[in-house]
Amino acid sequence: MSNHQKKIEQAFYSDGFKLGMEVVQSGNSREVLIDSVSKMYESIDSLIEALSEFAGKNNQRIDCKKGCHWCCHQPVFALDYELKYLNDFVIKNFDAGTRNKIKIRAESKRNKLSRLNEKEILNSKYPCPLLEEGACIAYSARPMAC
Repeated sequence: MSNHQKKIEQAFYSDGFKLGMEVVQSGNSREVLIDSVSKMYESIDSLIEALSEFAGKNNQRIDCKKGCHWCCHQPVFALDYELKYLNDFVIKNFDAGTRNKIKIRAESKRNKLSRLNEKEILNSKYPCPLLEEGACIAYSARPMAC
């Protein structure tokens, strides 16, 4: 790992720790949690952008880009705060009709997965309920695993 990468990683962990402490000191306020998760996602997007620029400068190709939705068919495990943030995003940004479509797709996926054992779930390839036309409709609020 280069010195530059180490500095980025240290800053990322330091920022994450500070955001976590803000939430704890607020008494786990939902509002502070949502704001902190938003800041964390902004940091991750900046990190991804920096890594993409670094790869480009070093003639490295990155296959992950808008339009590639391979990951959107993989099992994704999310933490409680990620799901709260995503739910808040969906409620604030989508009309009732879109929310209902997401709900129907999520229920369908849950029904399919509920019949599988753990190994089958890990190898399943069902699309994410938020995937539309090859892109995530809630990308800015996606779980970290995405």
